[in-house]
Amino acid sequence: MQSEEPLNLIKKLSALVVLLPFVTISHADFQFGQGRAYGMANAGLAVPYDWIHSGRKNPAIYAFAPRGLRATFPNIGVRLQGVSFGDLNDVLGNANSGGLNRDDLANIARNFGGRPIDFGANGEFGLSFAGLIVDFRGEAIVTARPNDPLRQWVNSGGSGTIPISARMDGYGIGGYEIGFAYGTRLNTGDESGIAVGARAKFVRTYYTHQFIDGPGIAANGSATLAPEMNGNDTLSENGFGLDVGAIYSSSRQEGLFFGATIENLIKPDASFGATLPNGVPGVVGVRPYNRTFNVGAGFKTKENFIIAADWVDMFNGGDGAELRVGLEYMAGSGFALRAGYASNSGYTLGFGVFGINFAYAPDLPQPYSLSFRF
Repeated sequence: MQSEEPLNLIKKLSALVVLLPFVTISHADFQFGQGRAYGMANAGLAVPYDWIHSGRKNPAIYAFAPRGLRATFPNIGVRLQGVSFGDLNDVLGNANSGGLNRDDLANIARNFGGRPIDFGANGEFGLSFAGLIVDFRGEAIVTARPNDPLRQWVNSGGSGTIPISARMDGYGIGGYEIGFAYGTRLNTGDESGIAVGARAKFVRTYYTHQFIDGPGIAANGSATLAPEMNGNDTLSENGFGLDVGAIYSSSRQEGLFFGATIENLIKPDASFGATLPNGVPGVVGVRPYNRTFNVGAGFKTKENFIIAADWVDMFNGGDGAELRVGLEYMAGSGFALRAGYASNSGYTLGFGVFGINFAYAPDLPQPYSLSFRF
């Protein structure tokens, strides 16, 4: 009997601890744990706080990490775009299956085939000692694309015979990432400050593409593997990547910071060629890791406010150029309120209690969610 893999534990832990009140919500993204920036629309690459989780956005933040041994409370997230949380454990597979099992696609098509859907889960945690950061992240995301005959049948109540021409394509990508990072502050000889950092990451990524037609849905059969799979349930890649970043603190204005990063300066070899949905000719790239250039600014006031603004993927190298603005207010007694806005995905809300944070957004994609551009 195989041991339970980490993503299953993430799903079950979040189900038990975090999201029971939201079991019927089917159009939202949630994050729970120590990641403060999620409630701020993921803004904050220039602000030296939340060193484990925000350090992924800018490794220079690691320069401000404690020097003793520290561990973070795990951060857990789910993506629910068309699937309710109550259904997530039944339809989301393991990360090493790309998040999608062949026996599940008929059920997904029958129950959720009225519109394109995206669903998944992620989890991360980290350790720090003597300035060295070690972190782990796992994620799986499924994107399902029904054609028009299937949408019409589902949206009409799913009664009668399923059209022979009905079809759903399911794409899944999952994987794991282990990072090793270090940040340090430079002696500039004046009252200003510069911090630099780097994060090396070792990744393993899994991809799958399956489809099922009307007769297969009616018979509750297994999905058919798409041509690019060459008869394999999943395709996998191993890769190595490197992120670098810097933060500058002003000598003239206390609390003012500027930051810049290059994410995937060394880009992991973890891309796949996906055939298009519904048998349409053509192949598109599925790239969970893209090289992006990012800049940001932040301000920490004496009144416990943090204001952050980032321009992410400023040259659109990953097809994800976005402006993000976020605000945090520390209300005292360990309580924080957060809000943010991202130009591509809308608003976010969040709060924190004694270092444990919760964030909600109608649509706030995580890294693997941006792999599918169709």
